[in-house]
Amino acid sequence: STLADLGSVNNDTAAVAELAAKLSTQRNALEQQQTEAQKITELLMAADKDLAAVRLASPRNRNAYDRYKEVLALDPGNARALTGIAAVADKYAELSKIALKNSEADKLQNYVYRLGQIAPDHPALSALRTGQRELKEQITARETALAFERERLRIEEEARRQQQEQARREAELARQMAAEEEKRRRQEAEAKRLYEEEQRKAASNKAEQQLAFDNLSTVVVEFDGFDDQLELYG
Repeated sequence: STLADLGSVNNDTAAVAELAAKLSTQRNALEQQQTEAQKITELLMAADKDLAAVRLASPRNRNAYDRYKEVLALDPGNARALTGIAAVADKYAELSKIALKNSEADKLQNYVYRLGQIAPDHPALSALRTGQRELKEQITARETALAFERERLRIEEEARRQQQEQARREAELARQMAAEEEKRRRQEAEAKRLYEEEQRKAASNKAEQQLAFDNLSTVVVEFDGFDDQLELYG
């Protein structure tokens, strides 16, 4: 059509200008299409690499899902991008099943959330959400049981500590009573010793007095008109 337009223009300056503008628009459109096609090709290659490396939906704008979506923004019916997004969803379903099998609740929550965002109608999503709920209930039950067990052990340990403290106090009281008894016994023994010592001293003094009496010298003193005997004790 451009050649036909060119043949009919002849020397009409206005028609030439219009044709030039039309040609420029067509060239720009073609260049834009080529640029978009090149960008789509690059995005698809990068997205495929991200998918192979399991960079599914992160980091932001540098992952398979974001790049496939960018391709669809340029070419809404791009089959390769649609297939890629489906592959991303399937990979999240696979990772979710592995996390569920390994009871990795945090990973499972992330994967199921991503799967729901990317493919809310995915055939595995409902079962995975059920498994996620059951796993959460199991974890809650285990944590509750562990909490009860920790509390039981704490109570037993506290009871054991109190028993040990009571035994220590009783042992200390027994030691104090034994010490008091020993002190009393020693005081009684000392009092008995002192009493016996006093008794021995008294007996010794009495014996000495008796000896002095036995050794008494009789002193005879003569008075006027009679004799009197006076015993003097040394």
